Amino acid sequence: MMAFLHRLMGITVPALIPVVLGILSLYLGLKAYRRKTGAYVRGAFTSCQSRDCNDVFVSEVILENLKDRAVTIFGIYLRLCYNYYVEIEDLEDKPLLLRPFETYLKAFGPVEFLRNQQQQDRP
Repeated sequence: MMAFLHRLMGITVPALIPVVLGILSLYLGLKAYRRKTGAYVRGAFTSCQSRDCNDVFVSEVILENLKDRAVTIFGIYLRLCYNYYVEIEDLEDKPLLLRPFETYLKAFGPVEFLRNQQQQDRP
């Protein structure tokens, strides 16, 4: 096999080792850079009904920080469709700090009342 590579490309095994190590270190360096830059928070929610409320409501929210650095969260929103969001939790007063690879779990009770933001802004 080595004689075949030497005849085909003129490459010897000792000359191939630094190239392989260089490609491997480039891959590991790019992977570490991607882990450190940006924010990557994965979220999930659970919806259910109860005896107190026949409507479907969000009963649980799970947020998971998948980066190697802390992330500050000021609000949790549920995207229903394009440009239509429901505010689940407002954290402006006391922001949530997710440490590296930390998971946040919040359970909610049944819905007691709903408020439309557009109606509130009208004079």
